Amino acid sequence: MEEKVSKIYDKLSNFESKNSHRSAYPVHKKIQFQNPAIKNIYQWIIKNISLAQNPKILDAGCGVGYGSTLLADHYNAKVKGLSLSQKEIQHAKAYLQEKKHLQVEFVVSSYDELTQEKFDLIVAIESLKHAPNLAYTIERLDKHLHEGGTLFIADDFWEGKQIGKLEQQLKEDWALYQLYKKQDYLPKGKAWEIQEHNMTALVSQKSSLAKELYYKYLLHISPNKAIDNIFRGGLALEQLFKKGRMSYGFLICKKSPQQ
Repeated sequence: MEEKVSKIYDKLSNFESKNSHRSAYPVHKKIQFQNPAIKNIYQWIIKNISLAQNPKILDAGCGVGYGSTLLADHYNAKVKGLSLSQKEIQHAKAYLQEKKHLQVEFVVSSYDELTQEKFDLIVAIESLKHAPNLAYTIERLDKHLHEGGTLFIADDFWEGKQIGKLEQQLKEDWALYQLYKKQDYLPKGKAWEIQEHNMTALVSQKSSLAKELYYKYLLHISPNKAIDNIFRGGLALEQLFKKGRMSYGFLICKKSPQQ
């Protein structure tokens, strides 16, 4: 499954690299933030999360590098960006050549394969959904977070009770082991300060008759191109939002200094 996830983001990498260096990672939700000065999730993080001087940041699912470099620049931070996609990391490293003053490292790796290093902020934007065992992954990320550090999660939260055709299609096309609910993302067993931000109402969902028909078309064929499968999964997700079986939110999990 990990190889399938890698191939998905390999396919998206060329599109991402053309857009992400000047704007947010296009796979991320388009959110109509109430503050017009905030255009994307990374800018929201910068406005809402304060860090001590010269922090260390992990961008767990860094795409082609836009967010990692933005965080490094704003916080004067050392940033490590991880992706399973070789092509994403290649694009990210090429982009980094334009930002030579930044302390950013891009690595092809799973967030479950980290060494002993620790971070002041861990950012996981729409990447933890691919975890084979989310509870284990959250536990691993906890171990790599300094006391008083912050874990920021942005993701889709499943609100359904039973896996239906739309859920199954999304899992198949996006290489998901399972669909996780909001509570599955929350660190367990320790004292954490948790802030929850429901962003569902701000997510721009541009449904149309043409998209509805295209989705039905994709459901009844076997696409020859992986990008068609990815798009079909995205349309299935949009249908789940429309039916109230999926929500979207931010979780800011601050680790207790007493741990």
